[in-house]
Amino acid sequence: MSLTKIIAVCAANAFRSPSIEAVTRGKLSALGSTVPVLGRGVKADYWSDIVSGREEIQGQYKDAALARALAHPGNYSENIRNMLDQGADPSLVARYVLGEERLAYKLIIQRFCEELNLSLPSGFHQQLKDADLEGSHLIIASDSERKLIPDTVPESRISVLGIEDVLGGTYQDKKPVLREITSKVDRLIPEILAQYQGETQ
Repeated sequence: MSLTKIIAVCAANAFRSPSIEAVTRGKLSALGSTVPVLGRGVKADYWSDIVSGREEIQGQYKDAALARALAHPGNYSENIRNMLDQGADPSLVARYVLGEERLAYKLIIQRFCEELNLSLPSGFHQQLKDADLEGSHLIIASDSERKLIPDTVPESRISVLGIEDVLGGTYQDKKPVLREITSKVDRLIPEILAQYQGETQ
């Protein structure tokens, strides 16, 4: 089978800054490849899409999600109240709440999705739903996320970086993981292209 695109998707925070697309695109160009890459910051985009009305969710649920966030114990609850006290638009605050990836926010989102009978969102769910996997090679972060890939995708078309998620923390905290991602992708991209040499469209 030919290689028509590389799909680099991951729920890990470390894939957001820089995005995996930025990590891979320069490498492909430098190697003379025109194979497109699908990849971007994933979870926050999808969750904010949900709260802003996709999936045919009624506006009332935006308010309900915000109410849950405000009622949930924790320092971030006080921070959100402060944002509202300072005049922040409630709908924007709701988008912010569902875009965050700390454990407390994940619990809110999980309840939110259970009430609406939705799958718990992740970058994989969104991007793989939108992507045509035929002719694609997938780059994923960790073995724990491998189970989210459809069984119809052959193992030969999947590369696992072996990098676990990095929740919270500062950019400095994430720097070692970002370097690890870049290093592994540096080695991986030429291998992927070589695997399909002579078949790439």
